[in-house]
Amino acid sequence: MRRALIIARREYRQHLRTRGFWIGLLLIPVIMVVGTVIPSLLDTEHGGDAVLLADLSGRFQPVIEQALAREYQKTLLRRLSIYTQEYDLHPEAAPVDWGTHSLWYSDAEADAFVAWGGIGAALALLQPILPAAAKPFDMPQHFLRLLPFPETIRPDQPKLQLDAALVPYLKTEPEIATDDGPRRIVAAVVLPAGLGPAEPQWQMWTNGGVATGIIQLVAGAVRQEGRAQALAAAGFDAAALARAEAVNLAPQVNSPRLGGTVSTNAVRQLIPVGCAWMLWMTIMMVSNVLLHGLIEERSDKLIESLLSVVTADELMIGKLLGVAAIGFTIAGTWTGFAIISIGFAPPDVALVLQPALEPYASIGAVFGLAFYFITGYLAVATLFLVVGALCDSMHDAQAYLAPLIVILLTPLVLTRPAMSDPHGLLPVILSWIPIYTPFAMLGRLGTGVSAFEIVGSGLLLVVFVTAELIIAGRIFRASLLRAGQPPRLGALISLSFARGLK
Repeated sequence: MRRALIIARREYRQHLRTRGFWIGLLLIPVIMVVGTVIPSLLDTEHGGDAVLLADLSGRFQPVIEQALAREYQKTLLRRLSIYTQEYDLHPEAAPVDWGTHSLWYSDAEADAFVAWGGIGAALALLQPILPAAAKPFDMPQHFLRLLPFPETIRPDQPKLQLDAALVPYLKTEPEIATDDGPRRIVAAVVLPAGLGPAEPQWQMWTNGGVATGIIQLVAGAVRQEGRAQALAAAGFDAAALARAEAVNLAPQVNSPRLGGTVSTNAVRQLIPVGCAWMLWMTIMMVSNVLLHGLIEERSDKLIESLLSVVTADELMIGKLLGVAAIGFTIAGTWTGFAIISIGFAPPDVALVLQPALEPYASIGAVFGLAFYFITGYLAVATLFLVVGALCDSMHDAQAYLAPLIVILLTPLVLTRPAMSDPHGLLPVILSWIPIYTPFAMLGRLGTGVSAFEIVGSGLLLVVFVTAELIIAGRIFRASLLRAGQPPRLGALISLSFARGLK
């Protein structure tokens, strides 16, 4: 075993010196940093976003302002959820259930929150139960402000002239000073004086970055007010119709919480699918390292020198252990950067991700993650090791790699639909197919999988990996020094029972 560990250390050190290892190791963290940390740093350079609004009709601006104010109250409610979660507070007598870490709030809940007293009443309610060392509540900034058109731009001029006049504001994004800091212009809106059923067209310009959210928010407010005015002109009681539309005869859906998973499907799928992808990427990276290294040593005739001082079994075990250490290094680095990235993520994003991570925070879950990573690595890397022992070049290896890659791509193709229903027939079947068990069970650990499935599929996986290692060892010993074309299927089966070199 000591010589196997020496081989493992040699493999690990050898690949630490390669550029490919460092590129693969740092690529995903760089993407995480670019996607989370850098945007958060760039956001501190301006005070927020603004929309230039010209309501020539004089009827729609109050409705749009009300819609923006309501969205801000929803932001306050989400921040209160984060604040109460941080200090494990459970306030009572609040009209809106913001103490249970909810993410989504309706217009009615936002209006009820304001009518109750808003953020001032909420902070007063929390004050008596806050810990002495609690930090002050971080008041979020208004994410969007309405500003009048600059004096140099007449909103009633023809559209072509407006197009040219607004380009400097939307493309170069000059910041405009406001009472809460400089803001960049992300959109401009012109509502004509005759806007209504007879003249339904109005204009909006955007910088393309936030077009969808701005259009939905402003267009929804304009549409709602336009309908209300049309109903009033037709003699209908708009208030009565609004009350009728507010009636919601929806069922109260009761779903059991499985193993502490979060309630939303999108969040529930995020962590399992991400873990399965990371396992697959890590295994493929290190398995290719194993394959290329072995083929290179065979082609350079280094195998004969190694076998003069170690046995074939020690060489195989050493290579598996050395490349496994590379895999653990990659997975550990990616996980560490992912945790750091969550810390830099916006509070609303952290509110989504932190509950999603709870099912994986226990010792049992950590043990399960390690178990499936190790067994998944052994199940796949052993196959690549056998291919490397059979082939003298990468050209010869392609005949084996093509069907092998197809087999290994199956869990990625099926993971996304399977994880949307972790207890459906497809993920259950995948959990009992040993080559796919690590991927399927990794995604299902936090969804209340029964002990029978965990233990049963785990034992089956251990038996499969053990048998695979035994058979691979025989092929490895029997074909390591073989030269020429790789053996055919019948000969390969015969090699599985060969005694080979010792």
